[in-house]
Amino acid sequence: MLAEALVLASVVCGPSSATTLHSGAQTRLYTRAGTAYACARHGRRTIKLGGADQLRGVRISSQFVAITRTRGTQQLLTVYDVRRGREIERVPGVDFSAVRLARNGVATWQQAGTGGARMVAQSGGRLLEHAVGIDPGYVGVGGSVVAWRAAGMIRVRLGRLTPAGVLVRAGEVRIEADRKLRARLGDGAAVPLGAPYDSGDTSSGGDGVDALAIEGQFVAARYSADRSGTSAGALLRIVDLSTRAARNVCETVSGYVQRFVLAPSGRAVCAMRADGDQLQIRAENDVLDQGPGLSLDSLVRRGNELVWVKDGLERTAPLP
Repeated sequence: MLAEALVLASVVCGPSSATTLHSGAQTRLYTRAGTAYACARHGRRTIKLGGADQLRGVRISSQFVAITRTRGTQQLLTVYDVRRGREIERVPGVDFSAVRLARNGVATWQQAGTGGARMVAQSGGRLLEHAVGIDPGYVGVGGSVVAWRAAGMIRVRLGRLTPAGVLVRAGEVRIEADRKLRARLGDGAAVPLGAPYDSGDTSSGGDGVDALAIEGQFVAARYSADRSGTSAGALLRIVDLSTRAARNVCETVSGYVQRFVLAPSGRAVCAMRADGDQLQIRAENDVLDQGPGLSLDSLVRRGNELVWVKDGLERTAPLP
């Protein structure tokens, strides 16, 4: 009798005899006779989800559930408000990954795009990125900020409002976000990094932090601005979280920083279009290479070297 009472007390909702697939403090997914169901404590009704063998991924947060399932050759991402007994989001697609679900029911995810690209998207039809080279295994969400990894950088963008939280962890460093970005080393005080890039609601352009890199106690934040589709300046701000010292490098008032590499020394190298339309590989404020034959997208770190391509040939330099 005591064992039965403990089982009943541990079941959030639904029949205690059913097999639990996933459970949170307020919501439970269970299966009976091969069919999956979702219920919530004090919920209005149980939601029938379909065949349990079709489920490919489940996220539970508060009273909300996000499910990816197979439908023929396609997949379907569906978000439910289980307490209210209704579906609030339905997105068809292929190869969903890195699904995140906030306590307010906002979902963020990746899915396959066109031409080998991947998409980073949020509830309400908000497309944040569609590009080749995105790491399919990572999406970070905190406050109004969404993060993903691409081209050796942590890309960030203003998204829908969700509860504040930790966006990225790397060793003892945390990047925290609500409506703005902050970096923190261990239990130390937070260092402000600024507002995330916001493309705005019109074609007039946007500005803010759109990429980060972390190396030891150092954080680099790229600030970019554009106006009506034209670059309107950029810089890289490097912060030593152990001393809170910060400096700006790779500044341009009319160009842009395409890529950057942050070295363990805390120094950075930028592939950028400088003022005067000059393509450059710049170690902070020292030019390593320049000219029209530079491929700005080619800059990468390879071990203890920097590698880039000019006129179709690889060039290298030691990390600064």
